[in-house]
Amino acid sequence: MVEKMSSPPLPGHQSRRNRLPGPVREILKLSASVGLTFLGLLLITFIIGRVIPIDPVLAAVGDRAPADVYERVRVELGLHLPLYQQFLLYIGKVFRGDLGVSVLTANPVTADIFRVFPATLELATVATFFGVILGVPAGVFAAVHHRKWQDQIIRVVGLFGYSVPVFWLGLVDWCCFTENSPGCRDRGGWTYFSTASLTR
Repeated sequence: MVEKMSSPPLPGHQSRRNRLPGPVREILKLSASVGLTFLGLLLITFIIGRVIPIDPVLAAVGDRAPADVYERVRVELGLHLPLYQQFLLYIGKVFRGDLGVSVLTANPVTADIFRVFPATLELATVATFFGVILGVPAGVFAAVHHRKWQDQIIRVVGLFGYSVPVFWLGLVDWCCFTENSPGCRDRGGWTYFSTASLTR
């Protein structure tokens, strides 16, 4: 039998992706993944903003505004356009740094984010600190006592902590530590801790 000789691929038939160095391909893949994720998040937030039972026009002008004012604000917000055009306008505003106005607080969303960001950063820092301080020793202790009762207890506690809904745990913590503590205000954290209660 005569074996078929496969002809070498022509240089012009090589894909452009194979011509790129490995790090460049990884960067392009990561950029595409981040872009698709960001676009998906924008789509989800846009849909949520359209399905919530709150009229953004009424939130902006009030329920006693005249019909002409209502219609003018509706046109200014672009709500008279088809949904796909509204979504394109929404993406354009986001890339310009305009996140719109909150229908709950009537403040710019950017202002609300900057207002609560210090408390969010503080909460994330404290949670990471306690997670490392408690989680790493517990994991090492469980590994040393593998398949023993100590390991099983740590697994159950870890599974319980991982399974509890974060919003429910936050409400419980707020009720136990913030609401009933005389030294904390109901919207504060360590930065808002009342020094007067410490000097009593």
